[in-house]
Amino acid sequence: MKLRIYVIKRKHLIWAAIILAVIIIAAIIIASRGTNETINNIGSQYTIKDDINNDGKIDSIIINVDKKTNEYNVSVAMSDGKGYIIEADKTIKTLGYYSEDWPMHITVDDIDNDKIKEIVIQSKDKTGSILGMYKFNNDKFEKMASGRYSIYGLIKHPASSNNFVLLGTRNNNGMNYNLFIAKEGKLAPVLSTLNNLTLGKDTIASFIEYVEKKEVEAFNQIIDNKLTSTIQSGNFEDAKLSEVKYNKDGMPTEITYLVRTSVQSKSGNEALVYKVRLSLSKVEEKLPKYTITDLNIVK
Repeated sequence: MKLRIYVIKRKHLIWAAIILAVIIIAAIIIASRGTNETINNIGSQYTIKDDINNDGKIDSIIINVDKKTNEYNVSVAMSDGKGYIIEADKTIKTLGYYSEDWPMHITVDDIDNDKIKEIVIQSKDKTGSILGMYKFNNDKFEKMASGRYSIYGLIKHPASSNNFVLLGTRNNNGMNYNLFIAKEGKLAPVLSTLNNLTLGKDTIASFIEYVEKKEVEAFNQIIDNKLTSTIQSGNFEDAKLSEVKYNKDGMPTEITYLVRTSVQSKSGNEALVYKVRLSLSKVEEKLPKYTITDLNIVK
């Protein structure tokens, strides 16, 4: 039996090291990259990794639930070792309560384009949906906005260098949208013509109405009948406007929402998230009308 000896050349070792490095970097990017296509439902304990203060290092948003009260606690551990507690709004007095069918959702966005990311918390208390928006400033997290909002969206419009923030509520008459301009850590109401953006609110309101009541007649006018089989009966919780596409005139032609609902299952109530895409169908009296052209369950 002959003994075979294999000689590995230096250039082979170099190429092997390069390939290994590429694989490791790709894995890190995939693991850390966020997406607009899913909602990050948070259970009783969770950690979100992101660079909050733009120092090039990863910070940690830590979410815990009090075992006795089911109340959420949120803190931030910066890469330099400092820790910060997110304080609840003094009026609402809580960041929310955990339940399997309505868990907390956190979005990390650079809302005012200053390269420091804000933390947006969507959750519920004993009354209903709540939202809190927090900015890291002067070595602490400050409240940027809060209230009983059920819809959040960060909007980048081609006509402005500033971002716009959508905060919406739902009532018996449909959806009520409030549009703000984000600048220097503050939100100011939009007073320009951009405040006339409907963002498909009537269409998304009809979708939610159908989820809860299955009223077919009006709903069939704004959706392809083939898509209705995807919808399960349930209760609306909250929503996030995740993407807007525009035409050359700055009118939204495609709008995507992530809508959270609670549905009944054999094991009890559970969260169900729809990705709803609206497309511009026509313009009546200068107001755009939208239909639902794509609908998927993402969780």
